[in-house]
Amino acid sequence: MHDHIVAYRIDGPLFFAAARRFLLEFAEVSEVHVVILRTAPGTPSARARESEATAVTSHMKSGHHNAAPRKRTDSGSMGAAVVGVWGSRRNRTNSSCWTAMEDYAALLTRRTALHASAIPFTARRPYSIAERITKLPHHLNAVFLIGPNAAESAAVQSITAAQGGRLVISETDALTTAVAAAAATALRARRVPPRHGRLAVIGADRTPRLAAVLLECGAASVTAEPGNTFSGAAIRKLIVDHDITVDLTGQDSMWTVPTRVVEVPADPYHFAALALPGLLGALCGHGTTQVTISALAAAARALALITPVGRRLPDVHDQRLDPTVAQHVSKILDAPPNGRTHTRG
Repeated sequence: MHDHIVAYRIDGPLFFAAARRFLLEFAEVSEVHVVILRTAPGTPSARARESEATAVTSHMKSGHHNAAPRKRTDSGSMGAAVVGVWGSRRNRTNSSCWTAMEDYAALLTRRTALHASAIPFTARRPYSIAERITKLPHHLNAVFLIGPNAAESAAVQSITAAQGGRLVISETDALTTAVAAAAATALRARRVPPRHGRLAVIGADRTPRLAAVLLECGAASVTAEPGNTFSGAAIRKLIVDHDITVDLTGQDSMWTVPTRVVEVPADPYHFAALALPGLLGALCGHGTTQVTISALAAAARALALITPVGRRLPDVHDQRLDPTVAQHVSKILDAPPNGRTHTRG
């Protein structure tokens, strides 16, 4: 009997997101009848993985383990590229872009099953960046893009997807999830019920999809104001007319009311790093190349869920962070198309 039992102790959001698919395929290419997953007891990720193992065990007992072998990807060879784009008119200076590249690469290598490499690009136009991305080594299954602004990043993602390329997540995407989560916890702190919150966003062109993500997360309405020309009485009026105002300009306004304003720093790293490992792991684990509004909203809800009372966002060292984000995003990706929440806006 011992020849038909294997035990694994594997961690990381990439494995978590793809656990069921991996184990089902493992059942089909081996004579194993029982798979045991060992994780830290009592954690949400442990309970979720135990349920995955139970499902796979049932699958094996039903006789499906004798199915014809199927080819699968060796996760040990998978990697990610943290691509930083040099040049003026971007969100970062060259020196800060290099530092951010190294920080993000270290973060992903440490907290996912992917080995991340920092790769600088000097190409500035979206089409040129997308062309360079298509020429990256095949084992780099995903790209995390920093440097270009929101519109340029979206263009790179669109061009890459149209060419049948790999997954591209932008720093704007990761920032959007954290800002939406901070807005959700701010509404919660003010005891605003779900579907009743009125939000305003100043500098909305920095994160164009934030309004849609906020609506998906339960906001009743979102007023999006592009640019950073608001000042004085105009800012005050926005704050008074809305439950929470999100300031993406990075400016320190004397009109800011701490309990009613979510301020986003000019350097997005500490916001973007919160959801990135779990989000990237879940998307890679499901083999998708699209970063949807629903996936970003799921990641934002996960961040808000584990944020302690009195804080806007969870601590970056919270051990629940990556598995919780991966679990919420995976639920969205696993849902049938007609069962998914429709995006508004």
